[in-house]
Amino acid sequence: MVRTRAQEIMNRASLEKLTVAQLQAEAEKYGIQSTGLRKGEITEAIISHLRQTGPQDLLEIALNPAPGPTTAPGPTTATGSTTAPEPSPGTSKTTGQTGDSTAVMQQMLAVIQQQQQQLTQLFQMMANQRTPQSGAATPTAPTGLQRSTPTDEIGRRTAESWTPGGTVQVLTSQIPEFAGREDDNVQAWVRRVDKVAQVHGVADGVILLAPSSRLTKSARRWYDVQGDRAVESWLGLKTELIKIFDRKMPFYKRYHTNAAESNSTLRLGRSTDLDGFLERMRKITQGATEWDKKTTTRGQFIKAKNNSCRNCGKPGHSHKDCRGEPSCFYCKEKGHRRFDCPVLKKKESKPAIKATTSSGATAASVVPESQPSDTVAVVQAGCNRLVVDDPLVKLHTDACNAGSGAILLQKQSDNSWAPVAYFSQATNSAESKYHSYELEMLAIVRAVERFHLYLYGLRFTIITDCNAIVYAVNKANLNPRIARWTLALQNYSFDITHRSGTRMAHVDALSRSVAHVDELPLERRLEYLQLADPKIQEISRELEMADNDKFALIDGLVYRKDNEQLKFVVPESMTVNILRAHHDEMGHNGTEKTLTGIRQNYWFPLMRKHVHHYIENCLTCLTANSSPNRFEHETQLVPLPKAPLEIIHADHFGPLQETIDGYKHVLVVVDAFSRFTWLFPVKSTSTKETISNLETLMITFGKPNELVTDRGTAFTSKEFADFIETRGIKHRKVAVAAPWANGTVERINRFLKTSLTKLIDNQAEWKKHLAQFTKELTNVDIDLEKERKISRNTAVQATNLIRDYNKIYKDKHSEKPTVYKQGDYVLIRDTRSKVGESSKLKPGYKGLYLIAKSLGHNRYVIQDIPGFNLTQKSLDTIVSSDKIKPWLKLKPLINP
Repeated sequence: MVRTRAQEIMNRASLEKLTVAQLQAEAEKYGIQSTGLRKGEITEAIISHLRQTGPQDLLEIALNPAPGPTTAPGPTTATGSTTAPEPSPGTSKTTGQTGDSTAVMQQMLAVIQQQQQQLTQLFQMMANQRTPQSGAATPTAPTGLQRSTPTDEIGRRTAESWTPGGTVQVLTSQIPEFAGREDDNVQAWVRRVDKVAQVHGVADGVILLAPSSRLTKSARRWYDVQGDRAVESWLGLKTELIKIFDRKMPFYKRYHTNAAESNSTLRLGRSTDLDGFLERMRKITQGATEWDKKTTTRGQFIKAKNNSCRNCGKPGHSHKDCRGEPSCFYCKEKGHRRFDCPVLKKKESKPAIKATTSSGATAASVVPESQPSDTVAVVQAGCNRLVVDDPLVKLHTDACNAGSGAILLQKQSDNSWAPVAYFSQATNSAESKYHSYELEMLAIVRAVERFHLYLYGLRFTIITDCNAIVYAVNKANLNPRIARWTLALQNYSFDITHRSGTRMAHVDALSRSVAHVDELPLERRLEYLQLADPKIQEISRELEMADNDKFALIDGLVYRKDNEQLKFVVPESMTVNILRAHHDEMGHNGTEKTLTGIRQNYWFPLMRKHVHHYIENCLTCLTANSSPNRFEHETQLVPLPKAPLEIIHADHFGPLQETIDGYKHVLVVVDAFSRFTWLFPVKSTSTKETISNLETLMITFGKPNELVTDRGTAFTSKEFADFIETRGIKHRKVAVAAPWANGTVERINRFLKTSLTKLIDNQAEWKKHLAQFTKELTNVDIDLEKERKISRNTAVQATNLIRDYNKIYKDKHSEKPTVYKQGDYVLIRDTRSKVGESSKLKPGYKGLYLIAKSLGHNRYVIQDIPGFNLTQKSLDTIVSSDKIKPWLKLKPLINP
């Protein structure tokens, strides 16, 4: 029985007015099972039944009315059927109700007549279009149907005569795609689908297939994981779509979709109870062993069947299925298995021999677990934070072919272990093929790198369920991949402990639960966290009661009023994110530019102090920016010598153009008292050649009491130190990159450079003029003892006056040097440059280093932090304060 859209609309409107009990009674008349169904589902089931069979009872009454004026049809039910009239004495129905029923029957009769006219036209059209080869109708909608009736309901094109595939194809072409994005309007899309379905008058199942095929991206992923009866009809699908994708907070859609995907993959159900979820996760991971992490291929099973049994030697079965007398694979004796082997038990009972290295110490050691316990950690209320004061830390790791996971735990004051950080990372296509032993080692390396800031410099414990890893770090023969990972762990101090896999389910769940979650945009996170901030919520509640001069409430969000501008109030938990977005991601600008960028849209308390403190502790700015103390200077007065050769200064000048006999440098030696200068041409700055020239000087003029040099390789070598020590000479080395500390000889170098530039035409002949310069520099007339004494006193007085004047002038125009204490952590200026390396974009400072000793006069001994060398050779040098920058200044800020 073909039904028109008018009948269906009228029946649907009548059914929706009934209660659930009345709908269930109506469904029983047609043999429809309605137990457990909701009101909308029962309505759809009745409409679907009527669409297929039609209201036969109503049709019979309408075509064959009962004779007699006193016989009136009973009231029409929601399905178009009639009920028997009740006796007139006990009835409560009025004459108006009977008239309404008669009007409905007349309307239904007119609709059925119109429907038959439409069917006649449809059959005539199909007969004209039918071909001799095939009598089947075309899958497309009929286009020759004429609108012979004046009403819209009869003139609409119906889809009952189309094939299901053709109907879905036609409807799909008229429905746009819906991806479930933030800018997609689900209400408008649902109205469009309803309009298309109303125009064509298709069945509910066809309506469901057409729009569901137009779902893409997030909406499609959500639809694929739905398996309940909510999406078995268009009404249920429409309700669920509006419920999920018509939200003001778009992060809910991602969470709901990703949660549904995870539940569908792991078969966790829809329970939102945390205890139930953890219990199901425990059951999933409890039976997982290392055999799950390395699958067995078909070829391995075939090979096992073809090989002979290792127990009895007969082919056709493996040693696990052998029914013969058991034999031990370890000692080769019969009567017991390997796990009961007395020889193996005796060997395992002996203490393990630890591998030793040349240094006598290892970074990692094997420590047996103290006592078994089912309690892994205690999760307390609130946020657990890592305490830096002598912490006791454990790192639990696990891995599988899907990913790796780790949990960082710390011992609390009540001797319980509480998690402070979690880590999970998926493996790539190559890593997923690793052996389980390599996967467990990869999990340890990734976890240690992830928690480097918390573990570096501490003695911690790594707990794993792979027993082979426990002895891998101290093993001599390793494959190259494990060897590289082991070397990467040598910078850390840790113990490794084995724990059975049944007690590592908590971290095993992290390694197996791999999902890709899109991060919320910054603006959405700000809105969500502002709604959760208690301080801002208190302001919001006050604004709901009364206006405020400083704050405004717009759409439930709090804004700061600033010169007729509204600025979003940033919650305390998002302050660092705003600073990072406007400083790190904006080229590491200074305080003022960063403040200007933030103030355009945001506000939070103590904004300038927070920005200043963040930039002061930015590691990138510390290493790349120029130091504020580069112009620090304070003139240091040293005692003047009272006689020649009491103090001499030495330095190398060059390199110059190589002469024909191979000389490229000049060794300059100046007497601090008389300014007498020696110039020695040398072929290199090697220690051997420097010692040779100084021995020549000492043989001729005598041994000096003190030698002042820079920190060149010729003066810092062990050979030169032995030379100075054997002759009893005090050697004073100036700070790195501080030429003014050896200014006596540097002044001669400057004179030598300008003079050679002016007087020499051929640069390769500079050695010929060296004797002339020596004569000019050493032209000192001290013939008489009296004049010598007067000259000495005059020189001392003049030098003292000049020195005092220079100190006052220099200190007046320089900043006060920063004073460092022994044990301070600092960065030092990186003055070295490698061959072929560009220093344009190279950070200006390097470190972290330790102030080992203060030598006075703004000079400090800089050394590596014990046990944490940054280079292969330990650093032990002297640096002036202007080449030093302090490390992080960690000062807590307190909001008002």
